[in-house]
Amino acid sequence: MFVLTVDQHDSRRTTDRVPELLTALEGLGMRLPPERTAGDEVQMLADSSDVALSAVLRILELGGWSIGLGIGPVEHPLPGSVREGRGDAFVSARLSVETARRTSSVPVSVRTTDPRQREQTEELEALLRLIGREILSRKPGQWRVVRAMREDPSATQGDIAERLGITQQTVSRAYTTSGWREEQMVHPLARRLLAMLDLTSDRPSPVS
Repeated sequence: MFVLTVDQHDSRRTTDRVPELLTALEGLGMRLPPERTAGDEVQMLADSSDVALSAVLRILELGGWSIGLGIGPVEHPLPGSVREGRGDAFVSARLSVETARRTSSVPVSVRTTDPRQREQTEELEALLRLIGREILSRKPGQWRVVRAMREDPSATQGDIAERLGITQQTVSRAYTTSGWREEQMVHPLARRLLAMLDLTSDRPSPVS
């Protein structure tokens, strides 16, 4: 399973952004939905690579958060609240968010407890940081176009231009420079790495 522990940047000098984050993560289909665990920290549990990746992408897009992703078994039966969760994935998420806090460029860290998965874990972390760099480097104008295309994948660039009140050339330029096409092309690889790490981790055991 996948546990995400995320921590707000510079929380002592900025407003509380936890409600904003919880809203941004609505509708993802988490196994245990995101909750504030302490102060400006939020934790959540996903049981699929699709949901885990979607959560990481949304948090990166929102900006201002350190992301720790722990992959591995958790104790069953699952509790009613993620704050009561236990298991290797929770331990790994706690350790990885500490690492993410110290990462200045793209604050994402991935960890498992199985040393045999070290190479694959490092590959996934590198890929997520590369995706994150694309996301964090986009300008507001590029995001307008990317979000419009994401909301309606069947729309043409002419449709997007008319909807946003800009020229088709502006849409084309924003799309090309945003790196959106290239980012989408590596999403399947990220999902496969996530799923592989989950599949090869130790299976959960019931609480005795």
